[in-house]
Amino acid sequence: MPIQLLSLVLLAALAGACREASPTPAGAPASPGPAAGHVAAALVLHEAPSCANCTGSITRALQALPGVSAVEVRVGDPALTVWHDPALATDALLAALEQAGEQAAPKP
Repeated sequence: MPIQLLSLVLLAALAGACREASPTPAGAPASPGPAAGHVAAALVLHEAPSCANCTGSITRALQALPGVSAVEVRVGDPALTVWHDPALATDALLAALEQAGEQAAPKP
């Protein structure tokens, strides 16, 4: 099998490993900026997102919570930041991630 074809097969297999099929469109901001008065929660994923589909899934899961105004998550980086209303507990953020199939903890 030619190396280029093998590379394409491997890339396709990796892309298929992502749980979400609809990424944030290229060039679109991952999240609006934080709202006034919101606080930042630093979280650490047990496994870093491997692609844009994964980061999009994480962002959408967190932004679905009332009180979340912005999410910063990057491919290959297990650290993420969530800006939210101070009344929203960190446990709610962790539960939303768990429901989306991700495990996380507060950053020490």
